[in-house]
This record gives sequence, C-alpha cells and structure tokens, in this order.
Amino acid sequence: MAGQDVGGSGALPGRERRQVLRARDILLADPASAPGLHALAAMVGSNRTKLNAGFRVVFGVPVYRFLKQQRMQRAAAMLRETSCSVEEIAHTCGFGHQGNFATAFRAYYGTPPSRWRARPVRDGVVVPAYCPQTAAGADAGGSQAA
Repeated sequence: MAGQDVGGSGALPGRERRQVLRARDILLADPASAPGLHALAAMVGSNRTKLNAGFRVVFGVPVYRFLKQQRMQRAAAMLRETSCSVEEIAHTCGFGHQGNFATAFRAYYGTPPSRWRARPVRDGVVVPAYCPQTAAGADAGGSQAA
C-alpha cells in the first residue's frame, strides 16, 4: 500500500524521512507525469542515492518500483471501476502507448488488462462505472447533430 511503512518511524533521521514522504506525495499527486529520479530528489532537497535508500527503508522498494506499483494499482482499479478504454487508462497511468501498458500490466499481474477487467468481483458482478476522462470530453463537446 502507498502509506505502508515497512521500516518503522525510527529507521531514518527526521529530515531524510520527511524528504522521502514529500517525494512520495509528489509521485502520488500525479503518477502519470512523475518527475525523473534526479529531478524528484532535487525537488525534495536530497540526491538520487539517498532518496532511493530512504524509499527502501520506508516502503521496502526503491523509488521507481514504488511508482510502478502505484501506477499498476491505479490501473487495476480503473479497469474494475470505470468504463475507460484500456488506452485511456494507459495514458492516465503514465504510459505513452497502450501496448507498453498492456505488456507492463501483464508482467505485473500475470494477465492482460482486458482479462483483468472481465474477472468477476467479489459479489460476482462487474458493472463498470463511467470514465471520468470520457465524461469530461462529452460534457465539453456536447452532442453534435448531423
């Protein structure tokens, strides 16, 4: 989970811990357009090595793996809870191409996005909601009569 602390509160000096948590907040604010490791470290007043080490202490994984986990979890939730296309989900989660997303998703979950979406949920019913991106586009454009 995003807020899980595997290292305990005393595992890092206070300043380094605050830098790690600030970096986490930056990543979670917009995982689709997250800064690179060097830029992220500079944004929180750290360096790449210390930031990666801090992420390992606090979250059990380095920065990039943390970001990948967050993107994959967000994608899985969107596949279950929205009617967004796989392409829309790919872009929302930070993948430039649907094919790259599908490959990464399959590697992470062991099944392609389309099968993940079709899997029944606990109550046995999959009823996708709406896709916020599509709904916003429809609201902005309205319906056009030919």
